[in-house]
Parts: sequence; structure tokens; C-alpha cells
Amino acid sequence: MGDEAEIEQLIADTAKGDYTLKYPKSGNYRSAIVMTDLDGDGTSEAIAFYREKGNTTSIHMLVMYDDNGSWKLSSDFVTETTDIDCVDFANVDGNGALEIFVGYATYSPNVNFLSCYSYGGGTTQANTAGQNYSAFYCGDLNSDGMDEVLTLSLYSTENEARASMLSYDAEKKSMFAKATVPMDPNVVKYKNVTICDLDNKTKGIVVDGSFASEEINTQVIYYNNELSLLRNPLFKDKTKNLTQRTIPVICADINNDQLYEIPVVSQLPHSGSEGTETVADKIIWNSFDLGSETLVQSVSMVANYDLKYTVKMPEKWQKDTVTALINSENNST
Repeated sequence: MGDEAEIEQLIADTAKGDYTLKYPKSGNYRSAIVMTDLDGDGTSEAIAFYREKGNTTSIHMLVMYDDNGSWKLSSDFVTETTDIDCVDFANVDGNGALEIFVGYATYSPNVNFLSCYSYGGGTTQANTAGQNYSAFYCGDLNSDGMDEVLTLSLYSTENEARASMLSYDAEKKSMFAKATVPMDPNVVKYKNVTICDLDNKTKGIVVDGSFASEEINTQVIYYNNELSLLRNPLFKDKTKNLTQRTIPVICADINNDQLYEIPVVSQLPHSGSEGTETVADKIIWNSFDLGSETLVQSVSMVANYDLKYTVKMPEKWQKDTVTALINSENNST
């Protein structure tokens, strides 16, 4: 019997009856059975979620390990929840082992709660995390050699719109919010979120979020070690974010410099009689300068996503008045 079959049999034996495997809805790990090496011994452990037949209010999380070729159960955690939002792993205490982070859904839209578990020597313990969130991401955000967890929360009746950086307290065996920063409360959905390098020594999170109107803006979240603060410099309360745009363009590495560029969009000049579907936009792609916390122009282009074209603008055009016109006779721009 192979590993997968043994694991499935161990799940069935533990469930002792009919059950349904549950799949994480978001994140990088969406399999019913997640395999990863938690303790760094070169052998993967297995994590699985299931719901007993007829039970709609709780889910089991099993942590299983290979003991000399035989799969055994480490722990069976039962959590009151409607679903599994996300699973991720991070080395938050610097010991080389990976903690398990699980986001459990609640009955409130866009509100999940975070749990943390540590595995070692065949046993698994639950640590305190205690955070509600809409999305979470793991990475070393303050260059201390250990991972942090960044939670993002959309505005709701239960939560303010904010980002929180969670670090691990070894004495209390718990995660705590080391720093928080407000986010745009008008964002109702995260369209694209990426942990990336902001320069050669600082990681941050670039967040493209959409409004109810489908407009998009970008927020950049990072931890400033000198100030010991979590920063979100592109967001200012009651001030329009200069990245706010109506076209569906998200941040990307445009010039292959291993850094994400941020788009600032404006409509090109056009006549009042011209149909909106033919009007092109000027997109200025900007790098984010950490020192000044400002956008620095990198590449400019003209684009119309309805008509499916983009044209890179030469530097000599930058200060001139430029527009794009449709020639309906030969279907050209």
C-alpha cells in the first residue's frame, strides 16, 4: 500500500463513519491532503480536513506522520467552523521547523479566524493566534530571519480595514500583533496580493483591491525597522489614492527587474463625440521608492483593453500631448 492509500485509510479509521474531505478555498495549498516537511527531517507530514456526515458546524484537522514506513496520527483537532479558508506554513520561531497556519471561515462574509499549530516528535500542539482576517500571507517582513504573518482585513461591522503583522512570542507560545496600519475601507475585495521585494533588503505586500464600483487601487504594506511601524503610504484617509483606476490592470514586473511596478492611469485626450469604448488610457508604470515612500516613473504605455492593444510610449513623447485615434476604415489605431 502506497503513502496516499495509507493516509486515506488512516483518515477513514479516525473518522469511524461517513465523512467528506474539505479543501482549502484559497492560498497555495488547496489539496484535500496537504503534504509538507514540518520538522525538517527530510520526510513529509500530512494534513487533512474532513467533516463527519450530518455535521455542518465543525471540521476535523488531522496531522499525520510517517513512523518508519507506517503512517500514524499525531493529532485530531476539532474546530467549530463552516469551511476551510486557507492553509500555509511559516517558520515563525526561528527553529527551522514550520508552523501550520489555518484560516477557518465564519458565518460573516470576508471574516475568517486564524489558528496556529506546531508539530514535533510525533505530537502537535495548538498555539494562540486569535486574529480575525480576510486574507493572510507569510514571509520574513522585518529581515530578522524569522517569518511573520500579515493579516489583511476588509471593512465590516466586525472589523476595521487594516493590516496586522503577527510575530511569535516563544514564552507565551502565541502569535501577537506587533504592528498594525489602517487600510482603505472602500476596498471590498482583494483582486491581487503579492509578497515581493520592495528593494534589495525589504519585503512588502502589494495589494490591488477593488471597490463596489469595480474601480481598483493599490496599497503597499511594509514594516519600517527604523520606526518599528507597519506602513501603508499610498493610503491617506479622505484623500484619493493616485493609483485609483477604472481599467482592470494590476501590478506586475513590467521591466524584468524582479520588482513590481504599480500602474497610474489617466485617459488620453479625446473628443466629446468619441465613444468611450475607443478612448485609450495612458498607463505610467512606477517603481516604489522606500526612502521617500513615493512612486517613481519607470515605463509608460498607451492601452485600450477593450480593443486589446498596448503600445509602449517612447521617452520623447513623455512631455508632449499624445492621444490615440481609431481609424474605422482600416481598423487601425
